[in-house]
Amino acid sequence: LSNIGPLIVHNCHLGLGFGAGGPTFQRIAKMMGGIDMSLDDSTATVGIYRGAHQEIAGPKGGWKSCGTAIKMINEGLSYQIDPWGMCWTTAEGIKTPQGMIRYPDLRQEEVIRNEGTQFEKTEMAWVYGRGRHRAFLSGPKVTENIVQHLAREVVMDNALEIKRVTGYGTKHRIHDELVFVVPDSEAEDMLDTVQGIMRTPPKWWPELITWSEGSYADTYGEAK
Repeated sequence: LSNIGPLIVHNCHLGLGFGAGGPTFQRIAKMMGGIDMSLDDSTATVGIYRGAHQEIAGPKGGWKSCGTAIKMINEGLSYQIDPWGMCWTTAEGIKTPQGMIRYPDLRQEEVIRNEGTQFEKTEMAWVYGRGRHRAFLSGPKVTENIVQHLAREVVMDNALEIKRVTGYGTKHRIHDELVFVVPDSEAEDMLDTVQGIMRTPPKWWPELITWSEGSYADTYGEAK
């Protein structure tokens, strides 16, 4: 992956870790890094990533387990998805340590993939929801749903703990960022407290390695 440049390494891991193929990664490289890649190069990069991350894309990896989970949900069976036993399938979706990921009206339909392109093909696919809520589901997509769901739970737990300890609630949240407004005299201590809490694994996943970076300034932009 070194030949694609450091600007999109983060987005590379996000996109490829959640199942992006050659055409999709080609768009990610252009949009996020301003890098023009040929389809052959982007497809080769996808292959390199998947080969190097067997725990994700391999025959016994996360995508495979999450693909099996879709079938278990459809059949209403209980199935342990992850090695820690945190996520289990139910007839409604996936039970997580502190919530649910729901897939209403899960079913298989014949769909056209990459319509209007040279990659167009018809195949059976898992879908859920109806109308504007209709969405496709696959092993990589379930992986993304679980990762984003658990990440949100970690950050929201952090926000609640910070409020309990300091009395300050968040003034702004962006994905995995928490923003607080405090008097100048408390800024340094507040940052230390926030960092300490955000670097502590959640009680429901003590094996998780967490880390955070932060700063304080007069404006949000200056603190970035």
